Amino acid sequence: MSTAIDVPHQNQRLSIKVLLLGFIAGVLAVPLGHQIMSFILYLTSTGRAFPWDMKPNPSAFGLPRVVNLSFWGGVWGIAWALVAPYVPRGPIYYVVAILFGGILATAFGAYAVTAMKGLPPGTFSWIGFLLNGAWGLAAAFFFEILRKRV
Repeated sequence: MSTAIDVPHQNQRLSIKVLLLGFIAGVLAVPLGHQIMSFILYLTSTGRAFPWDMKPNPSAFGLPRVVNLSFWGGVWGIAWALVAPYVPRGPIYYVVAILFGGILATAFGAYAVTAMKGLPPGTFSWIGFLLNGAWGLAAAFFFEILRKRV
């Protein structure tokens, strides 16, 4: 019985196609993962804003908030596409994806983005973990579907 973990695609060359699929998966994961979790939180928490916000955001060149989030979800999707080949497939793949989004994206937003904007550091919140973890799960799901079909 082998104890080695099969990590597929490790020797696959990085390509523009893989990065583009990661971007598309990340974009799709915002309205279909992140914002669904946001809707669940909206229904269960007081003071939460309604998801899929289409009001123009002046700090994002006037783009609707959900469009801006989707773009940045796509950027994070590229990061996932770089990590995914090294993650074993099966349930652990989706657990790692949840942790990738929940921990890395939340910490990046709370600390790096606020620092780049000249603001004091934010806080690492469980709400951010839930939102970004849902994004990670959806991004991994869409990335696998796209990778197999394209």
